[in-house]
Parts: sequence; structure tokens; C-alpha cells
Amino acid sequence: MAFLGKVMILFASAVFAQELPLQPVVQGGLAPGVTQVYTLQANAGDLIIGTVEQRGCEGGMVTLYDWGGLKLKQEPFYDNPGPQFIGLIAPKKGDYRIQITATGTRAGSYTLRIKKQTPSERMKGRPK
Repeated sequence: MAFLGKVMILFASAVFAQELPLQPVVQGGLAPGVTQVYTLQANAGDLIIGTVEQRGCEGGMVTLYDWGGLKLKQEPFYDNPGPQFIGLIAPKKGDYRIQITATGTRAGSYTLRIKKQTPSERMKGRPK
């Protein structure tokens, strides 16, 4: 019976997460208890940088994970105007997940802007 309970918990978790395609700019809806999930590939040293801006909900959380499920960074965003910064340097080559979750009781929407830069792209134009 304990095994069946764990399977049910995993199934319930999957129902409340929506896997979505990641573009440089994405817009979506935020509902309490529903997590939006985006996946991107990065190499070691790549900068994953962007902003999230929400409208209507009381706030939320943006969490970045490696593909193994290790939480790398978590940033809250609040019910205030303006974008909230998110970013990290990928510690290794692989797939990374970006999860957006509403933390309040009101539904709303968000705009996520993500850019990935390699170390050489970041160094262009800098003195050697």
C-alpha cells in the first residue's frame, strides 16, 4: 500500500506541472497550485539570464534546476510592476529546468524572457 501511495503522489505532482516549450520570450497564465516548466540545454559556463514579470497574482517563485532535480537557484517575484531578474552560470553541460509557480491565491499571468550566452559571447569586445 505504501508503494501505491508514492505512485499516487508522483502522479498528482505531474498533473499540476505543465511542460511548455521555451522561446526567448514566453507568456503564460499562473494559477495557484499549477507549476509551469520550461527546459533548455546549456554547456558548462553558459550564462542563463532573464527576467520574469507577473500581472494579477500576488506573487510567485522562479526556480532553476539541473536535470537531476538539484535546485540551483530560486528567486521570488512579487505583485509589483517591473521585471524580476533571474540567472545563473551553468555548472555543467546538460538540460536545465525553469519552473514558475504562483504563491498566492489569485490567478494571473507572466512574461518570461530568457537568454543564453556562451563564455565567448560574453567576452566579445572585451580587452584581452
